[in-house]
This record gives sequence, C-alpha cells and structure tokens, in this order.
Amino acid sequence: MPSRLKGKILPFHQVYEPRKVGFPESMQSSKYYKAKKVILVWTLWNGVKNTINYYFLQSRNRTFTRFNCPNPQCVVTFKRKNLPKADAVLFHLTDTDTEDLPPTRHSHQIWILYNMEPPWLVKKQAISQLHNLNNLFNWTMSYRNNSDVVAKYGFTMPSSGFLKNKTFDDVMTKKSKGVVWFASDCVTDSRREDYVKEMKKYIDVDVYGKCGDHKCYPAQSNACYEAVIKNYKFYLSFENALCKDYVTEKFFNIFNYDIIPVVMGAADYSFFAPEDSFIDSSHYPRPKMLAEALLKISANETAYIDFLKNKAFFEAYLDPWMCRLCDKLHSINNSSVVKDVKKWFFEDAECKRWNSTFQAYLNTYPLKD
Repeated sequence: MPSRLKGKILPFHQVYEPRKVGFPESMQSSKYYKAKKVILVWTLWNGVKNTINYYFLQSRNRTFTRFNCPNPQCVVTFKRKNLPKADAVLFHLTDTDTEDLPPTRHSHQIWILYNMEPPWLVKKQAISQLHNLNNLFNWTMSYRNNSDVVAKYGFTMPSSGFLKNKTFDDVMTKKSKGVVWFASDCVTDSRREDYVKEMKKYIDVDVYGKCGDHKCYPAQSNACYEAVIKNYKFYLSFENALCKDYVTEKFFNIFNYDIIPVVMGAADYSFFAPEDSFIDSSHYPRPKMLAEALLKISANETAYIDFLKNKAFFEAYLDPWMCRLCDKLHSINNSSVVKDVKKWFFEDAECKRWNSTFQAYLNTYPLKD
C-alpha cells in the first residue's frame, strides 16, 4: 500500500461516482516544468477518439488540468502531422494496427504501449500479430507493477473525514441480507461464475446485473450503490481475470461504502488496502469454506463492525496515472526497448482461473480455453 499519502483530491463523477482522484505525497513536489511535453496519441481507445473517459486522454491540456495534476505541463494531440514535434507517441494495444505505424521514428521520441485489460480480452487474431511490434516501444504503461508507467485503477489512503466517535448501530439495523454481487460479464476467464455457483450452495448470494435476477439502474452509480449496498453485509469484488497486479473498479467502487469487500484476484490486495478491511477468497481453499467464514462473521456483530471500523480509516481514490505519465516524461528519457511484446503483456501476466472439477485455482496460458 502506498505510504506517506496526502489527501489532495478531485471529485470525479463522470465515470465511477464513489471515487476521487488522489495524489501520493511523492507526486506533490514543488517542481514545475516550463516547457510542455507533447504526447501524440497515434491510435484510438477502444475505437473512440478524444474521450472524456478516465482511462484515456483528451486533447490539449484538458486531462492534466481536469484531474488537477501537480505538474500539468503536458499537451495531447491527435493530429498525426505533429509527429516530428511529439516527445512521446502513445499506442493503445488493442487498437494498434501493425500496418498503420508512424512512417518515421524520431530519435528523441519515447514510444509507449498502453494496455489496462487482462490478456483474455485481447482478440487472438491481434495477439498473433504482436511479434510485429517487438523492439518498437520504449515504455509499457499498464496495471502491472513492473510497467514503466504504472496505471492502476485506484488505491486507498488514510481518510481525512473519519470520525473517531462514529458508530455503526444504524448501519447494522439495515443489513438484513448477506452477500451481493454485481456482474455483467457472465462467462469469464477467471470462472468466477462457477465459483459463485458453488458458493451459493452454502450461502445466499443476490446477483445484480445481466448475470442475475436483480436489477439496479443506473449501474455503477451512487444511486444504485446507496440503494442496494446498505442492505447487505458482504460484496463480491470478483475479477473477470485473475492476473498478477490486476485489481479493477470492482474493488474500489464500493470501498467507501459500509460493506465488507470479498475479493477474488491474483494481486496482493494488501498493497491496495489494509488487510483487515477486506476478506480474501484465496485464503479459503474451497467456496464452501469461504461461505462458512462469511456466515461466521455475519453472526458476530462485533467482528463484523471491526471490519467496517478498520476500513473507515481509509478511502478509495482514482489512481493519477495521467499525472504520473506527464511527470515521467519530464524526468526520464531513456532508450529502453520492449523486446518481446507478446511475452511481456501476455506470457508474463501470470493468470490463473478457478476450476470447479478440481476445486482449485489452476495456472493457465492466456491463449488457451
């Protein structure tokens, strides 16, 4: 978990309402760069250009000012005629066409390959062409901790709004139900749906979204979460892919609510939040054992409230990846090369999936079913 954090935040309502952008203390330096770095976005982002989505960039200086970056001295352009003056050229992996690369490579430029998704969401046809991208890029930017520019979905840091005398009596009176799960992807690489199916033999799980009988609109909104979560004790934050370092909004969206997250992923969740603020399904060899643990905690109000109290000391924030990118462009200009794109993004992703037959997590090469 990031240390020595300060709460410089920006409310964010366009994407995931419960979350805010936060800045680690290391990013709040007094440095201010006079000359702006130019970032040329060469590709679209999932087929979209100049989106306001948190996970990509807008033209000019909008992204860096919108998220109140401490050092906002970067500008974004989508005009390919600006290639010669670009300090960095950004390629979104799933939109990169090997037949549509820049015609020239300028020696001062840093080429960056960006990807926030796990291997299974990348089409196999695209993966087969990745060897054409070897030795082209200087930096990687992704959710992986060993990326040149780390772009997480979120993190937590100490909350400035925690009340020492806060009580949870009113919270507990409304929690008449056990486990809730919001899911829109019903067939996933992690096989989380199989895990939940087995788990439901031993504990009630209400499923909202496309994969269940319960509905809540608008999805992933404050109104939806506030209406539903207050009634439940546990929330399943199960990832659609179990890959190293991959923790998405499924965890951070609900962290600021009075509910205990139950996580399924291949990351070290203690890096993102205090260990006593969530329940890690990997600590229980079988879904039955996890269900039994939840029932035990549910029956012990003191133990349950202790989880809520521990979590209340922290708050979830959006990760300022765009600020980190700009800052690094000003700080470092190295000549590193991504020699094997397929190996880095896929074979080194260290993914696994739940296997119902063996009742265990099995390592899997991302390209195989």
